[in-house]
Amino acid sequence: MLAALVATAHDAASRTARNAVLGLGAVLCLAVGLGFMTLAAWLFLISVMPPLNAALILGCAYFGISLTILAILSIKKRAYRRARARAALARTNPTSAQSLTEMIAAFMTGVNAGRKARF
Repeated sequence: MLAALVATAHDAASRTARNAVLGLGAVLCLAVGLGFMTLAAWLFLISVMPPLNAALILGCAYFGISLTILAILSIKKRAYRRARARAALARTNPTSAQSLTEMIAAFMTGVNAGRKARF
C-alpha cells in the first residue's frame, strides 16, 4: 500500500518536472522568436520613418500587449476568488429552508421557556 502511494507520488513528480522543463523550453523559444520579430519590426519601421517614431511604436505595442495580458489575468483571478468565496459560503451557510426551520424551532423553544417561567 505504501509502495503504491510512493509510486503515485513519483509519477506525479516526474510528470510535473517534465512539464516544467518543456514549459521552460517553450518560454525560451518564445523569447528568442519575440526578439527576432522585434528586430524585424524595428528594421522595417526605421526604413519608413525616423528611429524615434519606430521606438515609440514598438514601445507602445509592448506596453499595450502587457496591459491587456495583466487585465485578462486580473479578471481570471477575480473570477476564481469569487467562485472560491461562493463555494466557501455554500459550505458554511445552511440552505434557506433549513435555516428557516431552525429559526422556527428556536422561536418555539423560547416561547415554551417563557411559558414555563411565567406559570
